[in-house]
Amino acid sequence: MGVAASSNPPVIPGLTRNPDLWKERPLATLSERLRCSSGLTGRGFCVNLALSSGWRAFPSRRATTACGGFRMFCPRVTETLAARLSLGSRRMKGSTMSDLFTVAHIAQLHEIQAARLKRGQPGLGSEIEALIARLTSGGVARGAWDIREAQAKRYWDLGVGTALGYPNFAAYLATVPEVPERLEEHGQSFPLLVLVEPRVGLKRLCELANVEFSGGDDTFVAYDERHTEFTKPTWIRIQDGRRNRNRKVSDCRGSFGRRELGLTALQGVCAWCVHGAAELVDLNGPDGHAMDLPGSVHRGSRGDAAYLHVSDGRAKLRWYWGVIAYPKCGSASRRECNKP
Repeated sequence: MGVAASSNPPVIPGLTRNPDLWKERPLATLSERLRCSSGLTGRGFCVNLALSSGWRAFPSRRATTACGGFRMFCPRVTETLAARLSLGSRRMKGSTMSDLFTVAHIAQLHEIQAARLKRGQPGLGSEIEALIARLTSGGVARGAWDIREAQAKRYWDLGVGTALGYPNFAAYLATVPEVPERLEEHGQSFPLLVLVEPRVGLKRLCELANVEFSGGDDTFVAYDERHTEFTKPTWIRIQDGRRNRNRKVSDCRGSFGRRELGLTALQGVCAWCVHGAAELVDLNGPDGHAMDLPGSVHRGSRGDAAYLHVSDGRAKLRWYWGVIAYPKCGSASRRECNKP
């Protein structure tokens, strides 16, 4: 049963209204949409409705924290909502809460936007609209049964295809080559299959993938001619550097096999785009690891090699003097089976 439309929205404890947003969204229409999509009723539904209707929560010393840090004055509401989300996660067999979009994400987006506005920066509206457009025109990466389609979707969901001017995922996918038969074999030496996407450039790819990088497309150069970067989408097989931990980059280059090449900065970022935290854990954690990328050196100092790591929850592309060994750093490499 829908909620009757009204010019004056009901007051929910701990929330203030945004009148402009309220006028733009009829309550009856919005309530039916949210009730169908969220499955929440009662207090939980009220919170969902409030967040999506332009309500703004403000902190309180008496507030109870729930749903990823969202605070409000009404502890019983947050407890009900948290319990509902927890129950829903248990019912979703084979899924985790990280796979589901919940009210917690809406709250976090609201907090991010509020922080931006305080700094005089624009809101999140255009970015959210762009995300929705990408998802509705190409789907999400999870669930794809074909490795080519799955990795291409990871790039599409990041906005790579849109940045290249393709109108939809199908058009972008058509430019991605099939996986070469010689690379389909899964070996222990190079277990990870990676689609390298060089067309947007290193700097832009880092921006789209939220990889912190202070340089530009010309910051790194190839270590030698064999490490010249690809110019079109290419499949490679890599190892992430764990077997080379606590070894100098310079020593690793000398010990690589005849058909083994050090990963470049771009290839390392591509590995992050399609594999993420599975291969790059937090550098500060107990199993911290960083990928040294021997195929790329700094243009102004060839002794400085590129490396990629995660710290404070964000991937970061850096460079350092390659004649020093670190226990948590190891040189990543690939099979030399494709020519640039």
